Amino acid sequence: MENKFSYNYSADRNEELRKIREKYAVKTDDEQSAVQRIRAMDRKIELPGKIIGIVFGLTSTLIFGSGLALCIQTNGLPFVMGIFLGILGLVGMGSAPAVAKKIFEQQKAKHGAEIIRLIDESMGKLY
Repeated sequence: MENKFSYNYSADRNEELRKIREKYAVKTDDEQSAVQRIRAMDRKIELPGKIIGIVFGLTSTLIFGSGLALCIQTNGLPFVMGIFLGILGLVGMGSAPAVAKKIFEQQKAKHGAEIIRLIDESMGKLY
């Protein structure tokens, strides 16, 4: 009889198992409060950029729509204004993701060190 050794490793499977284990593991109050603080900081960093990016994109879409409506319904000066508003709206819609990313980067620079410190403190406790 041969002695064989087989080893099967799957990073995806192990990650899935770690997540399930983490869901059912009993955590102390310190661990839960640390995780809650980290999640709150993460939301604090991401949310302003998302909100401002969405509002900027929606406003730009409305400006584009107004320009389109002016172009369709009229001739003369309102048509030219419609072209101008349409281009302005297109530029705004195209730059909305960049605005969101810029705000996220500012928030990350402002609060990034704090969240990294919290995660580093918690890593030994959570894993």
